[in-house]
This record gives sequence, C-alpha cells and structure tokens, in this order.
Amino acid sequence: MKLNTSALTAVTKRQYWHKDAKWICAILLVIFIGISLPFVSLYRLTAKAPATKALSYTLAGLTSPDGIDSTSGIDDLRQKAAATGSTQVYIGGVPVTFTTQDFSSLSPRELRLKVFGSFASEFYNKGAAGLVKSQGLNDDAAQQFQKNSSTIALFTRSAHQHLGKIVSALTAIDLMLLAAVVMFSYRFGRLASPGLALMIASFLALPLAALAASHQTVTGTARPESATSNVSAVGNFISFVAPLVLPYFSGTYMFTFLSGVLLLAAAGVGLFIYKLTHKSQPKPPETKA
Repeated sequence: MKLNTSALTAVTKRQYWHKDAKWICAILLVIFIGISLPFVSLYRLTAKAPATKALSYTLAGLTSPDGIDSTSGIDDLRQKAAATGSTQVYIGGVPVTFTTQDFSSLSPRELRLKVFGSFASEFYNKGAAGLVKSQGLNDDAAQQFQKNSSTIALFTRSAHQHLGKIVSALTAIDLMLLAAVVMFSYRFGRLASPGLALMIASFLALPLAALAASHQTVTGTARPESATSNVSAVGNFISFVAPLVLPYFSGTYMFTFLSGVLLLAAAGVGLFIYKLTHKSQPKPPETKA
C-alpha cells in the first residue's frame, strides 16, 4: 500500500499569497518603526532627570554669553553672600538661596545649574500654567510668561505623559505588524525579515552614534555675543545642546539597529546549522522487479 503524500504536501506547502503579504507588512513595519523611533527618543529625553538637566543647561547657556564656566556675574553674588552670609535670586519666580559655603565649594557651572535646576524642576512638575498659578501673577504677566516659555514646554511632566500615550499607540501598531511579518514569513525568514526591517528603519543609528561620540561634553555658551549671523547663532546653540540630546536618540536607534543585526545573525546561524544537519542523501539505486 502506497502512502499518498500529495494531500500532505498541499497542506504544508506555503500559500502563494503569504510572500506578498509578508513584504507589504514588512514595508509598513519599516515605516511605523521609523515614525516610532523619534517619539521613543523624545519620551526618554523628557523623563524628569534628563529633562531637568537639559533645561538647566540650556537656560544656563543662554544666559551666560561668556560661557557656563565663566565667573561673570558670579562675583556679584559672592560679594552679597559674603556681606550677609547668604543671598537669594529668583528665576521665573522660583527662589534659590546661596550661602558663602556654596561659593567656596561649587564651581561657576555648578552654581549656575543650582539656579536653573530649581526652576527646571518646578517647571517640569507644574508646567507654565501651574507655575504661573503658584506665583499669583496678574493676567498680563501670566500670558507673557506662558508665551516666553512655549519653546521649553516639551520639558514638562504633562508633555512626557502625552508622548507616552503616542509611544504606546505606535508600539501596539509595531507589534501587530511584527507579528504579521513573522506569521507570513517562512522558516528562518521569521527571524531574518523582522531583523532586516529593524535595520532599515534605524539606518540613522551609526551617524547618530558618531555625532554623539563627537559631542560628549557641554561646554561654552548657547548664546555667544560673537555670533556673526543667525545661522552661526543657531549652529552654536545646536552644538551646545547636542551632548544633552543626542545620547537619547542615538541610544534608541542603536538598540533597534543592533536588535535587527542579532535577528539576522540568528537566522544565518540557524540556516547554517539546518543545512549541516539536513544534508541531502543520495537516492538508492532503482531495482527492477
């Protein structure tokens, strides 16, 4: 009795439309991962610790045309503290107290970051509207403050939470498309196809990593008085804030890129082992009845 394998072959054979569905889902996966990565990077950047640090440094750089490590403006505060034992300054209505010990133990950079760090923490927690409300400003002053702070509205808890909702929605779409790519792929393509999609979507990983490596330390000023043009001023500002921003973008893109590389490597190793363990056996010679 001969075993009829044609029915089994028909059942196990890959459906002809699976290949087309795989490529359609893979292209959509690349697109949506490409959209997701900047939002994930911003979500990481706007967590409280990195957000307050970035805002503190940015404000310190914008208000220190001679550089955040210069003593310009610090000497006056030091003299006031020496005369009375302490001195107080207000940034955005947030009070910061300095003592004589602060001036003897902290560097000019650390003193500036103490000033703007207090404001950044309050601004992050309350936002412009909440900070205005807590200060009891009149309507005109409140509107002016909110207008002036619109450029830093990203560095607030509410903005971080809003980004979290966007990231959650995009992640859900990414996972559904990833599952579809795996389902419509065949054998080790279930690893290779998602890996290739991840690598393509995060193709900026290496350039961003190179930029992050070349901008590791915050130095100078975000607003030099010697800027010769608006383009020069913008370029200087970007260079100043780059060490504060780039690690969160390069880290996100590099993680995605390396995940794709690992999936492709796993597919390659699996295929190599499969070929070694499933070598074609020579057919036995036919015998005549």
